[in-house]
Amino acid sequence: MLCGKRTGERRQAAVKTLFVSLWRRLPVPLRRTLIRFVVPTYTVGVLGVVRDDRERVLLLRHRMREDDGWELPGGFVDKGESLYEALRRELREETGLDVQVIKVVRASIPRPGHVEIVFLTRALACDLLIDDREVLQARWFDSTDLPRITSPHQAADIDSLGTKVRREL
Repeated sequence: MLCGKRTGERRQAAVKTLFVSLWRRLPVPLRRTLIRFVVPTYTVGVLGVVRDDRERVLLLRHRMREDDGWELPGGFVDKGESLYEALRRELREETGLDVQVIKVVRASIPRPGHVEIVFLTRALACDLLIDDREVLQARWFDSTDLPRITSPHQAADIDSLGTKVRREL
């Protein structure tokens, strides 16, 4: 039995050596393409719980969503972009706001192939300039009068910061 195991290990090592030898002969661009087919890929989204100096919370209604609920502003991280850069860019594009990033509220995988990071942020100014190609409506809500939030995850994020979200539909 021990001898058979060693033979199996030798065969496995020989196959690995052959594979590595063949792999090294492939052009680098082809190697990268092949890796993309076998390595899982993820989209990464960033969202901001944006508060102003009166502790109001900024929520949006997006044009591209199926329902008409409210949600946190944000979007996808572009290749080569840091999480902070992506969040600031998305908030600037959707609302015209510049923000100070304070801390991470949540990082999760809400669905297969997607990573979502939610940040607490502070708006450096409160004047909204919405991009109406993406955003139907943007509004500051008092923490005692928040509307229904589309995503249960986002509602929990806001709740975790001491603000209660309306739950009824």
